[in-house]
Amino acid sequence: MHRLSVVQALSLWMLLEDALHGCASYGRDVAEIYVFQLMSSNPRAEKDRRPGEHTRRLRATSAIVEAEGMAAYLDASQTLHDLLVHFAEERRAIVEIESWQNGAWAFVRLGAWMKEVEETHRWHVRVRAQGA
Repeated sequence: MHRLSVVQALSLWMLLEDALHGCASYGRDVAEIYVFQLMSSNPRAEKDRRPGEHTRRLRATSAIVEAEGMAAYLDASQTLHDLLVHFAEERRAIVEIESWQNGAWAFVRLGAWMKEVEETHRWHVRVRAQGA
C-alpha cells in the first residue's frame, strides 16, 4: 500500500463527505471513485513510453507491464479500503461498496474482501450516517 498525497486524500475525502451529506455528483449518497485517483503512476499507460522497447521484446515487456498494472490496481484497492475504514470511523458512517453479487449489482458492507479486488477502473461507494 502506498500513502496518498495530501491532494489525493483531500479530494477523495470531499467526495465521501458529499455522499454522506446526500449531495454527491454521481448520485446523492453514492460517490464514484476512479482508481487512477489513488495511483501514483499508471504502468499500463506508460508501457508505450518505455525506452528501447522493440517488437522482439514486446511480448515480454507487455507481461511485465501487465503484472505491474495488476499490482497497481491491487495497491489502489487496498489504499481505498484503508481510507474508507478511516472515514467510516471518523465520521461515524456506514460505507457500502457496489459489488456483483449473485448475478446482480448490490451494495455490500465495506470489508476486507475489497482489498483483494485486483482490477476495477472505478468504485461506487454509498455513504450514510449511522442510524439514518
